[in-house]
Amino acid sequence: MTGPMDRCLIVEENFLIRQDLADILQSLGLQNIDEAESIPRAMELIAATRYRLALVSIIHADKRSQVFAEELKRRKISFVVTAAYLATSDFPPSMMDVPVISKPYSLEAIKTILPSL
Repeated sequence: MTGPMDRCLIVEENFLIRQDLADILQSLGLQNIDEAESIPRAMELIAATRYRLALVSIIHADKRSQVFAEELKRRKISFVVTAAYLATSDFPPSMMDVPVISKPYSLEAIKTILPSL
């Protein structure tokens, strides 16, 4: 496994939203940011790279999302769920205790939640 311990992973299917979030994170001092457009790609990345933090867009609280959340927890990677339309009551049990940031992202929301991770 490679990567500095301040490495961050963004999992978001929309390229422009991923870029916006990466810009926000960089403005907050995070410089080692990787991006994945899907959960399968994110699974490949966490298998090969050590991450401190992941921001994961969840559109549907499906089995893939649950498996990914469980794998992040197993690897002791802190993560935040980013969701636009999904109610937290729809989350699987593995995500019930995870912080949530609503879309559209704001610098203030991210700035507030990062220190707690």
